[in-house]
Amino acid sequence: MTRYNWIVEEVDPSLKRQIEERFHTTPAISEIILKRNLADNQALRNFISCPISELHDPFLLPAVAQAVERVLEAVQNKKKIVVYGDYDVDGITSTSLLVEFLRKLDAQVGYYVPNRFDEGYGLNEEAAVKLAGKGYSLLIAVDCGTNSSSVLARAREYGLEVVVCDHHNPLVSPETGAIIVNPKLPGSRYPYPELAGVGVVFKLISALLSALKDSQRSRFPSNFLTQTLDLVALGTICDVAPLTGENRILVKRGLSLLARSRRPGLVALKKVAGLEGKKIGTYEVGFLLGPRLNAGGRMSSALKCVQLLLEQNLERALKISQRLDEENRKRQKIQEEIALEIDQILETDASWEKECGLVLFSADWHEGVLGIVASRVAKMQRKPTVLLTQAGDMCKGSARSIESFDLFQALSGCQHLLDGFGGHRLAAGLRMR
Repeated sequence: MTRYNWIVEEVDPSLKRQIEERFHTTPAISEIILKRNLADNQALRNFISCPISELHDPFLLPAVAQAVERVLEAVQNKKKIVVYGDYDVDGITSTSLLVEFLRKLDAQVGYYVPNRFDEGYGLNEEAAVKLAGKGYSLLIAVDCGTNSSSVLARAREYGLEVVVCDHHNPLVSPETGAIIVNPKLPGSRYPYPELAGVGVVFKLISALLSALKDSQRSRFPSNFLTQTLDLVALGTICDVAPLTGENRILVKRGLSLLARSRRPGLVALKKVAGLEGKKIGTYEVGFLLGPRLNAGGRMSSALKCVQLLLEQNLERALKISQRLDEENRKRQKIQEEIALEIDQILETDASWEKECGLVLFSADWHEGVLGIVASRVAKMQRKPTVLLTQAGDMCKGSARSIESFDLFQALSGCQHLLDGFGGHRLAAGLRMR
């Protein structure tokens, strides 16, 4: 018996007949066209063909011109640059993509991914101090940083300039002196705010390419940008960004590239996932490739995931992919054990059924898999779900929501009770004492 009560939106029968006649389609396709607001000829053509020409001007993004100037100045003056990324697939692909671009410019660039268990999500002061001590003078935060106000405000004290390239909702209007490229900032003129973190990085690289001198641009093939779309599609799908607008263009183009990608890291990852020579769609990315890349950050460290995507040697890439596959199997086992425990809790105590949401805690749960289990529980029970575990002297956990409940807004309203949080409308991480 399903827990879902499906409510199907009705469409005007006369409009549906008009669409059938105009586009020579079946009633079912005509209904889809109407429900997706694609009745305009050009809108439908763009939806089907996803032309690259429909991508927006990257210079419409907030502060992107300043970011381009700062990054190219660092490259020109041989300053040490570090790309600081999140430990999920969006952060991993964002980091890899930007490092790959900067290496082609012969930039002095390194990368850093915080450890989920020791450091948690986002920029942290200890890491910033450590990176400054290693001689880095420009830190580019990708898929994180918008809400790390205290670290951003003090970065200059450590000798760091900071550029943030992010897509997370700002808690407040950031006034830190850092350059923040984020389509969701207040006052942003960017037409499409739903880009994943790797999508914003793609836009920054597009802007950087257009600003290069001829001698620098000659280092890049004419199709360089489109050849990066395998990573863009991978990060966008795994971050569950809506497949509308620009995301749809980037993902459709990226999936066809992903299937034939020659990146050793992706070739190796497809091999261990059993996808050699097979068609790659959103399912294959979201449920076969993505979980293996995510396993690094969930079970140990995501640094090897960036190493995998940047690796040029297939043999080394295969070794990393095999380690990730092993970690993914461990993750699956732990995840199933926690899910079974939660099922038993809910079966033995029916009092939760009258509640609007679920908050569950166990000191024994593995922090790295709570997001996956919370997603499963929220989907099955149709309730916002928060799962917490003990982490030293605080509780840390993951929250997942349903379409009708804005999780980010709810956590923003009680942030004074939390030690920290971050995320989106449907997914978030949090910590509290």
